[in-house]
Amino acid sequence: MPLAYKSFGPRRTAARSTGRRRLAIILLFACAAGGCATPNQVADSPERGLRQAFISARILARTNQPENVKPIAALQKENARKLSELVAGGALGAREVLIARFARAEAAIQAAYRERDPAAPVNREVLRQGLEDMEAFIARPDFDYPEWGITPAQALKIAGGAAVLLDDGAKGYSYYRRCADLGQMACRNIVADAKQYGRYSQGIDLGEAMKYHLMVVGIGTDWGCAGAFSSNAIAKMIFYQGATSPDGNAVDWARRARRLARNGADAIGNANLCYQSSMALDEYLYSLARGESRPKVLREALAIKQPKSLEHMAL
Repeated sequence: MPLAYKSFGPRRTAARSTGRRRLAIILLFACAAGGCATPNQVADSPERGLRQAFISARILARTNQPENVKPIAALQKENARKLSELVAGGALGAREVLIARFARAEAAIQAAYRERDPAAPVNREVLRQGLEDMEAFIARPDFDYPEWGITPAQALKIAGGAAVLLDDGAKGYSYYRRCADLGQMACRNIVADAKQYGRYSQGIDLGEAMKYHLMVVGIGTDWGCAGAFSSNAIAKMIFYQGATSPDGNAVDWARRARRLARNGADAIGNANLCYQSSMALDEYLYSLARGESRPKVLREALAIKQPKSLEHMAL
């Protein structure tokens, strides 16, 4: 994520204030949901401490506030520390230790991701520990914990992200592929992208890329921007890579991408999500290449505010 957020006058200050209020509300909700306890209470009740730290960790993992990236990362690191104390304390059962390691890994990996700086390497030690935790969780034949809201696909996706950040693309892809084959749409999007462009030590395979992108498109806006991104990717495959689709040309797919992006952004309540400006510009260029000048689409592209990051697609 971009790390430097500077104030540019009253509007930015107001936005920061609103962001802090939202963060405070999120933390209050996490506290209420987890049953906040004093340090002595946590020590006396490790199960309660696990529940509190686990729920807080999951809420923070799903918090998308670019203006509060560093504070959220700091809270996640604190959660990881508390979970480490619970694991080391010896009072949890084997099953609870695995759950604590899952939550610790998710918190630590996301904190490292959110704190990464283009001018400095990621914290590889933290990532390695997080990946080790997640691999211990995945290695169990029964690593599905629905009563805790943990699914195998979630664990595989987090492990894949950590491996990629550690520059092990082949291992990351293997986890993403297993996650995708369990039906997780974000992982299917990642696998499709890997096959489309040869990422993560994969060869380019447009047939496989099309197969996985179509799976994602089929769910519409149920997974946020994923359907829009896959529709946009299919348009690019047709226009730039010579792929074919029985369901239309590049312009047709670009239009689908924009429609899904608008619907997804409306459902989330943030009109700037899903990179609609870039998608509109693509549609304009594809149309122009076919001899159609569509200035209205170009004006729409320029009028849409582009998001600063893909935090909403974080690990």
